[in-house]
Amino acid sequence: MNSSKRAAMVLALWMGSGALWGGEPGNPWQGLPEGAGREEVFYTCGACHSLMLVQQQRLSRAVWAETLAWMVTEK
Repeated sequence: MNSSKRAAMVLALWMGSGALWGGEPGNPWQGLPEGAGREEVFYTCGACHSLMLVQQQRLSRAVWAETLAWMVTEK
């Protein structure tokens, strides 16, 4: 599995688990919670858009899976 797909899966799991994405000004991780895959998600997803965009979506796990599959395909 390539790193883009792995990062997309990690993000989908975090979003589907109900993890809190709060961030404070100056947070170098833009509110991503600590844990395995945080750095990979930060650099892979953040390469194309702000992680604030991710935090604001509040999509269901199923919709995230579909959206992430589309993003990986389009990249």
